[in-house]
Parts: sequence; structure tokens; C-alpha cells
Amino acid sequence: MTLGQVSVPDGSNEIAVIPDLLRVLEWKGALVTIDAAGCQVENAALIRDREGDDLLTVKGNQPGLLAAVETVFATACETAFADVRYDQHDACEDGHGRHDERYVTVIYDPKGIPDVWRDVKAVVPVNRERTVDGKTTRTTHYYLSSHAGTAEVMAGWIRGHWGIENPRSEDRRSDNLCAPRRCGYHRHRGPTRAGRVVRSAFRPRRLIMPVNERSAPPRRLPRPW
Repeated sequence: MTLGQVSVPDGSNEIAVIPDLLRVLEWKGALVTIDAAGCQVENAALIRDREGDDLLTVKGNQPGLLAAVETVFATACETAFADVRYDQHDACEDGHGRHDERYVTVIYDPKGIPDVWRDVKAVVPVNRERTVDGKTTRTTHYYLSSHAGTAEVMAGWIRGHWGIENPRSEDRRSDNLCAPRRCGYHRHRGPTRAGRVVRSAFRPRRLIMPVNERSAPPRRLPRPW
């Protein structure tokens, strides 16, 4: 289902109208996932001003932020996570002829993030190994969040967002959330106002996910590379 939509003017692009979409909905008690195109200071500030939390994909369109996030992770690895508050979670998944392994690390209270990014509570690197038809690829994805969730919870939000960005064909009709497919909408911290806009859904498990703070003792996971 679609919670809200804003038309993109001729000659413009989706990035320009994301703030308009964020202003339409109520975010109190919610966490919003946004891909790299929407990873903008203005968008993060809008979400925080409306008492929501964010989970932003960080890529090369924000070179300074990406460098800072990479440094946080690299420094933690170099010191074997000494004096670093963190959590980790791994997950494996098989299906459609592929094997996926994801290693999610959450580094809390990161240092060195540019001050323009407000209320940053966590940096989330995700090492991903995918094998398809015997060919293996390894990638690292980075996220920034104002919510200090466990690695297991963050992994669920990120996996849910990937499902929205890259839906299987049989799920396409129900995965377009917050057109133009830039935002995920998740519930946490108990009751929210989401009920005012979420009336029905074909697959509610993909649209609204409860936070479950079941954090295991932090541990360093073995990595395949």
C-alpha cells in the first residue's frame, strides 16, 4: 500500500520532493529508512523534528559522510573493537538459486561524524556475501541511524528496506511504500500514530515491523574475507 505520494515536477527528480513527502506524514514513534539518494541533512532533520528516527543509506553521493563512517568502522576493526560499544548479528538465507550471508555490525555513539548530521547514535556497516550459480561477490554497505537498536533489529529493518527497493515480482503490488519507493515505515517504542494512515496492507509484516530489543552479548563474528 502507499502511505503518501508527491508528484515530481517536470525537469526535477525524486530527491527534490522527498522533503515534501516527509512533511505529509506523522513520524512520531516511527523509524524511516531512506536510500542513498535521500540521505540528505534536510531529510534527517525533518524526521527528527517530527520526533521520528532515521536509518539512512550512506554512499558516495555524500563523500564526507561516507569517509567518516568508513573511518569509524576501520578504526574499530584495527583495534579489535577495544573500548567500542557495539553489537553484531549474522544471517544466512537461501532461495531462488542464491546464497546470502550478511554480517551486521552496529557501532554506538560513533566519533567523527560531521556535526550537521543530528542525533547520530549508530553507524551500521553490513558485510554481504552473495553466491549465485557458483559465483561469489562481496560488498560492504553503510548506514547511519538516530536509533541505537540492536544489530538483530537493524538487520531486520535493512532487510525489509532491501525488499522494498528490490521486490520479487510476486510482491510488487504490495511493496511500494511511501512513493516514490524511497522510504520504509517501521513501528517501534510501543504505540504510534501510524494507525491514522495505515488502514490496511496486503503484507503488513513488510510494512510495519516491531522493535524487539533482544540483544545478545557483543561478540566478534568470524568473517569470510
